Amino acid sequence: MDKVSATALPATWAEFNALAEKMKAAGITPVANGGIRWDDGMKFEIALAGISPAAYRAAIMSLDEKALRGPEVLAAFGQLRKIASWMDPAIAAQHYSVLMPRFMSARWAC
Repeated sequence: MDKVSATALPATWAEFNALAEKMKAAGITPVANGGIRWDDGMKFEIALAGISPAAYRAAIMSLDEKALRGPEVLAAFGQLRKIASWMDPAIAAQHYSVLMPRFMSARWAC
């Protein structure tokens, strides 16, 4: 965050997105990704929960059809696409231990 002069942690997806764009422009990969399926699924859940905890509970926990087809779920897919655009595409399906040296050398943000 120091490299992009960020003074506060993001509290909304809009703030996170703006910070991630600054980091990407500064040559920092904003989202470290483990490249494993359950981790990718969690990113969608995190996006939805950040948009609407109520929609998350209804769609994911209760499998409510109306919620699953709702605007919040659609917005979560949009947010997931943004998150994916900030990941290194070369890391898919690699074990996290292969990626740790890059993370530790600060070429990735967490």
